[in-house]
Amino acid sequence: MKTKLNWKSIKDLIKEELESELGNQDPAPSPSTDTGNLPSINVGNNKFRLRLGVNKNETKLGIKVKFIAERPLDPKLKIKLEIAIMKKLQSGLASHDMIPSKDPDEPEENTIGVWIPIEHIRELILDALNG
Repeated sequence: MKTKLNWKSIKDLIKEELESELGNQDPAPSPSTDTGNLPSINVGNNKFRLRLGVNKNETKLGIKVKFIAERPLDPKLKIKLEIAIMKKLQSGLASHDMIPSKDPDEPEENTIGVWIPIEHIRELILDALNG
């Protein structure tokens, strides 16, 4: 017999799996920690380290994506890079019905923060399960 999954059961399964994998570790360490082992991407002539984590803020619950520049960014250049990154993410995630948002609360000057709402992830999972 096929069991129908609801949002609460999916959330509980994900939480259970994360807790078993991570224990008490924070899945998104502070940008001030070593970024040498993070994957990198190039946007124009600028190299960024990519860090993924979970945004636990109730108003922005979702997946947090941080693009950490390897050098200080001029404020005008940072705006141009944010636009380029957001356009690329929006284009790439559109086929999955996901819309990334710029994180206006990103405290690090050399970091561009983006988040993807958990509701978008939920819909992706439900679509995959219900085929």
